[in-house]
Amino acid sequence: MCSVAEGDFGDEGGIHTMLKDVVLTAIEDENCKKCAVKKHKFRATLGSSKILKRQSNVLLQFKGTAADVSLLHMIQSAFEEESYKRLSFDLKIVFVDENSTKGDILENRMMKVQEIKDVFQQFPRFTCCYTTIADSLKIIEDITTISFKDMETIIKSEEDFISTYNFIETYTSKQDFIEMCKKNALRDIANHLNCSYIFLSDISVDLATKLISNIALGRGASVAYDVSFCDDRIDHIKIIKPLKDLNQTEVDHYVKFNNLKFCSITSSLEDNTIASIQNLTSNFINQLQKNSFNSTISTVYKCTNKIAPNNKKIPSQNNSTYLKMTRPYITDMNQRCLLCKSVLDYNHSETLYAIEFSRCVSSQIASNIEGIENLQKIQEMSANAKNGNENDRNKFLCHGCRNIFSGMKEETLTNIF
Repeated sequence: MCSVAEGDFGDEGGIHTMLKDVVLTAIEDENCKKCAVKKHKFRATLGSSKILKRQSNVLLQFKGTAADVSLLHMIQSAFEEESYKRLSFDLKIVFVDENSTKGDILENRMMKVQEIKDVFQQFPRFTCCYTTIADSLKIIEDITTISFKDMETIIKSEEDFISTYNFIETYTSKQDFIEMCKKNALRDIANHLNCSYIFLSDISVDLATKLISNIALGRGASVAYDVSFCDDRIDHIKIIKPLKDLNQTEVDHYVKFNNLKFCSITSSLEDNTIASIQNLTSNFINQLQKNSFNSTISTVYKCTNKIAPNNKKIPSQNNSTYLKMTRPYITDMNQRCLLCKSVLDYNHSETLYAIEFSRCVSSQIASNIEGIENLQKIQEMSANAKNGNENDRNKFLCHGCRNIFSGMKEETLTNIF
């Protein structure tokens, strides 16, 4: 048996993940290179990591995509195995509705929820709860019970969030902001439901795209968490990516061979016709992959295993009004970014100082050309801009999250943190 394969689960090849008596192409006929058994990447990844403890509570994010459906079907199949092969954790499922950002009317929101319901009917043994990205602590325990009246109340409660969202200037920042809010919503729900782990259905192409785009967004200090198998920046709520070793072709074949339905609901910002850093990066990688550079995704993806997170914590004052508005279950928030929950990265950063220095010089030239002669003053202004002032939101945001709110007024952020 493959030494990195099954770990705690005792699965001999993950045969449940493939149908029998099917004429297979080269993709599906491929065996594990170590143990020469049919693919079992999902169980192998979980088993080899030794991270998931037995009898744990796990929260799975469900958006109805092909990868989501594949992951849930693999878990359902594993739950139906013989006792010694069965996965031993309690699964809870949530659909985090981010369609409020599209400004849809009531009927359209209900249509999209209904599409999720139709896809989820394939998994009768599970129940899916519902919440929104705007107010994650208002949870509807069963998505099948949502009525028009419920949705009308939900839409009204999202007004403040949408107002703040609309102040964000660029599509890149909007998309980054939604991604951060979605992770925070999942952590809030996991804490509410007493779950220690969160399952995401990210596959190799998602992680390869995220690696490049997050560095471009100024998230180099935390990118290791975003693309690793386990995001443990919050110790007691770990975000796990069990499908990280699968590629898009494998997911497509899995869905096809198991006759699974899925929906194509995505954020409007993820439409590749919208010019954001994230979408342009995705297009760039996929085009290289298609145009004779077949190892593009795998090459970039392999880099995700070679990046170590920055765990250096930066002490910060804990008497700011901002810290009173954050998640109480994160005990060291005075050392973390209010939005993404990464360790603050600006202290002793020569790169960030250089950015602020350049910005100050440009500002001085534009406003008063004589001011540029006072080098010491510019250096002090640059240091203050990098480190932030007390009760200034930038003091409690990492560089990447500062970029999201650049140019926004303080009062527009009241409902975010």
